[in-house]
Amino acid sequence: MIEVDASAIEAADAGTLEALARAQLAAHRRGMTLRLRNPRRELVDLLTLAGLAALLGVEPEGHVEQREVLRVDEEVDPGDPVA
Repeated sequence: MIEVDASAIEAADAGTLEALARAQLAAHRRGMTLRLRNPRRELVDLLTLAGLAALLGVEPEGHVEQREVLRVDEEVDPGDPVA
């Protein structure tokens, strides 16, 4: 496993994501994994949005047990022709 201290990454952008994804791919080709340590909140958010957080071993803030399960309760009006 290769651990990268990501605390110095201040302004993450598409280039940052590409570099991290390429580094993970290179590590994977050598039978290793890349993990980010101490990433800033902005980087975690960007990695999550891009779908790369799990690949790089980054967990969005909070533990699974603490995440809120969202539900949508829909009320239907029987007289509404669209419902």
